[in-house]
Amino acid sequence: MDIKSFKTVFDKQLRKYVTDKIKESQKIASSTRMQQIVAYIEDFMFSGGKRVRPYLVYITHKAYGGMADEKELMRFAQSHELLHSMALVHDDIIDKGEMRHGVATYHTFVAGLLSSTNKEHIGVAQAILMGDLIFSWVYDVLYSSYTISKELIQQAIRNVQETVEEVIAWQVIDVDIMVGDGVDQELLERKNHYKSGKYTFVRPMLTWALLAGASKAECKKIEKLGEVLGKAYQMRDDLLDVIVEEGYETTHYDDKTKFSDIQDGQQTYLTQYIYETGKYAHRLAISSAMGKRLSKPQIDELRQVFIDSGAVAYGKEKVEEYLSEAEKLLSKIKLPVPEYWQYFQQIIELLRKI
Repeated sequence: MDIKSFKTVFDKQLRKYVTDKIKESQKIASSTRMQQIVAYIEDFMFSGGKRVRPYLVYITHKAYGGMADEKELMRFAQSHELLHSMALVHDDIIDKGEMRHGVATYHTFVAGLLSSTNKEHIGVAQAILMGDLIFSWVYDVLYSSYTISKELIQQAIRNVQETVEEVIAWQVIDVDIMVGDGVDQELLERKNHYKSGKYTFVRPMLTWALLAGASKAECKKIEKLGEVLGKAYQMRDDLLDVIVEEGYETTHYDDKTKFSDIQDGQQTYLTQYIYETGKYAHRLAISSAMGKRLSKPQIDELRQVFIDSGAVAYGKEKVEEYLSEAEKLLSKIKLPVPEYWQYFQQIIELLRKI
């Protein structure tokens, strides 16, 4: 099934799991406010998102001839989406984000329920705990009962555990970069390798390739393909951050917030390009805007800087370069079930939309 059809089926099963877990937690959280705070997990998780990670789990398993029961396959794939939701809750705290996919970020929602002078602090504290609660569900899913061989399940669980460790690692790097001491290309590459390549593509694809019994040689090919797709994904994300204009967030560009990277003080491939190749005026404009709240006129001026410096053209060129490489790599992978090649190609075409 294509990603849109998958999302419909997957979300139905995921929502049932999440609502059941929320009800369990609400038995402990007896006050009305606490029940609201716990219930917001459902609003947050189902406000948007394409479910790329669990979809990659699904199509990779099918492509390698995996015979896992459909419901079991969907259940195990939930571990990646739950982990992603936890990371988003915590990431929004780190970035001081206020909106995600058109709804309030978790800490903002909780603060909005309060009238006390320390409501922002309480909002952050409760959001951290709700993220931790979601994280606990990752392991609840992983250690459910499966009919797949114990050896294969253990390999897949270990792969998810390594994903957890890498998620934390890239968050640490992300925060360190925000200190503002400067960032070199190597550090930026390492951050994006963990943040996009491994987290979004390699690990989800490996999870069920392993469960389908793919060989080590095939897993190496998957890793390479995932890394290249991750580079394209991250470059595209950096581009959308600076080219999105008013009115496009919910129609063309996945609810992407305008200039969130700059306003959060995050270095990207495009800012790095300007620092290395841009004129003095371009570099000064970027450094002066880093970590500051920007008005619409300031955003419009800065967008022009990215265009005039050649950063936007460079980004588009690199996205296409990475995706062309991904197509070549994909053509060299002999999938046991070759009809699933089209679904990987659909992911590539999705990333081409800028």
